[in-house]
Amino acid sequence: MKPKAWLALALSTGGLGAQVFPAAISTLSSGQIVVADLHRRLLIIDPQSRKMQDLPLPFTPTDIAAGGRAEENLIFTVLHGSRPALSAVVQYSTAGRELRRWAVPGGDPAGVAFDYPRRRVYVAALPASVYYIDLNDAGGLAKYIAEVPDAHGLGALIVDAGGDQIYVASPFDGKVFGLSVSARKSSVIIDNLGEPSALAVGRSGPVLYVADRTKHSVLAVRLDMKSPRLSTFWSSKQLRMPDGLALDSTNTLWVADGESNALFAISPAGQLIAKFP
Repeated sequence: MKPKAWLALALSTGGLGAQVFPAAISTLSSGQIVVADLHRRLLIIDPQSRKMQDLPLPFTPTDIAAGGRAEENLIFTVLHGSRPALSAVVQYSTAGRELRRWAVPGGDPAGVAFDYPRRRVYVAALPASVYYIDLNDAGGLAKYIAEVPDAHGLGALIVDAGGDQIYVASPFDGKVFGLSVSARKSSVIIDNLGEPSALAVGRSGPVLYVADRTKHSVLAVRLDMKSPRLSTFWSSKQLRMPDGLALDSTNTLWVADGESNALFAISPAGQLIAKFP
């Protein structure tokens, strides 16, 4: 069944029957959706077959990043411990088996992003530092990139297709920062937000999507403009607290809502085309 067909079917039938409690969301190259669930689970959802794989975890993941190719799909989660020494970035297989674990020295990981072509994992750590993990390195420590000096706390982050520009949200300041990996310098991209909780970068154009929990909406800004203008991409009475964003290969934007316990699929035109469950 083609993507548009199963999306229409899901919308008309109410989608998946199982309940979800999403904290974050990502997508795999296979087209599957990976959800970090508040009930200590990873959920891998196949939209075409509408089957859901439930993988129990020993902890509650606070963020997730996934990607790869058909023969190698990788999943990374953030373990937010009761103190920084217990926090880590953990890699899982699609069967739910822990593969590797990295500590973040001097920081408490809050957000994670994956750059598959360069085999790098980026980590935003509290209070305001960004690290990276080189998957070709056998070491167990994340490496420091830079501080974001104007931020009072970092959360979600995303890396662009070029691999040098990172966008990282500060839910405490209501801002999104841009960080150059090579120059190790940051600047404010968007301000005057409520509580930016998740980010996604468009695949077909230079668009940054921002989930704002306070404004109960998904916002968008074009990054190729000298003075980027923020606009509402999608808002609905059904959307209560957007906690996660992910784009799939069809440019459908998936929104995880941790308060309404639902996943929403939004078309490139900003229209709701599916809701799960």
